[in-house]
Amino acid sequence: MVKDNQFHGYGELFNELGVKKFEGTFINHKLEGKGTRYSEQGSIVYTGDFKDDEMTGHAIYYYEDGSRHEGLFENG
Repeated sequence: MVKDNQFHGYGELFNELGVKKFEGTFINHKLEGKGTRYSEQGSIVYTGDFKDDEMTGHAIYYYEDGSRHEGLFENG
């Protein structure tokens, strides 16, 4: 949804090639709440909490080698 020319609510962002970059909640054009960030190739990189556009809170971070880290993140 767009409110006052800013993303607001649940949405998805795609790059110029149509690959998903982000899926989740926006408040005043910033990532806020639950969401998933994707790599340039479309693989999940991070799924969890966002606050003020930063990866902050409980989440899982996925590394390129297939390993992952689950825990609390603060300011990205």
